[in-house]
Amino acid sequence: SAKHVDNRADIYSMGVMFYKMITGEKPYSGLFTAENISKISSGNYPNPKDFNPDITGTCIKIIKKTMNCNKDKRYDDLSELISFLKKELKVYKTQSSINNKIKKYIV
Repeated sequence: SAKHVDNRADIYSMGVMFYKMITGEKPYSGLFTAENISKISSGNYPNPKDFNPDITGTCIKIIKKTMNCNKDKRYDDLSELISFLKKELKVYKTQSSINNKIKKYIV
């Protein structure tokens, strides 16, 4: 119901884009079918590791949280996601080390 849509719908959409960015695939086909609506409603999308086995646990956590079919289990706003990422990125001492890690997955 559009009456109950809030910023968590945008967070879901961001999760879908992130899924496509790291897998190269859409989590659901573009068709508006009863089957697809059921998959979306139940959060039944292919495991991202099926498309890219190198995906990190951090990426999986972000996808699961942003694309949760229960909006109450998603991030309330992006500040939560930013805090999570800051915590996860603390293992890297420099921006250069972050860039090198990213390059491993892009090349």
